[in-house]
Amino acid sequence: MPHRCRNLLRFRTVGRVQVRCQPVHLRREILVPSDRRDHGLSGRESEEGRDAPTALAWINKRILNPREIRRGVRPVLIHVGRSSGKTYRTPLDAHPLPDGYLFIPLYGPRTDWVKNVLVAGAALLSIGGEEIELESPRMVRKKDIWQLLPTTTKILPGISDDSELLRMDVRRRG
Repeated sequence: MPHRCRNLLRFRTVGRVQVRCQPVHLRREILVPSDRRDHGLSGRESEEGRDAPTALAWINKRILNPREIRRGVRPVLIHVGRSSGKTYRTPLDAHPLPDGYLFIPLYGPRTDWVKNVLVAGAALLSIGGEEIELESPRMVRKKDIWQLLPTTTKILPGISDDSELLRMDVRRRG
């Protein structure tokens, strides 16, 4: 008999096995109900719910990024999912370099969009309605690349000289 989830539990223990529960109308649950904490949590959740960076990333991905794309003010990186093959659009700050662009992954080099671009080996950058083909993605240290940026480029909090940034070249036609 198939197991059915009651309430809005993310995980529920059935016997000795944890079953993942996701109601159709609610894909993710940020907080685990306090009376259900004993049913086991995933590695990214604490007893109070998801940790703050994970919750913030979820809010950015599902709510803020779509708004930014609709506004059309920021550059948008268009990339393909490494396992799904689906096309994604991620609003980012694109810092121009003499031969390409530099992107600062605020959540670190293991974010989905960085992994997608590295696996695909290419992406499109949409700036003001124009699409620029990018290739040769690679991670570089801030201390090795920052001197190529204009001196007016702001250094974001939490970005150190050893932070890994994504560098891509503009694809040359011909």
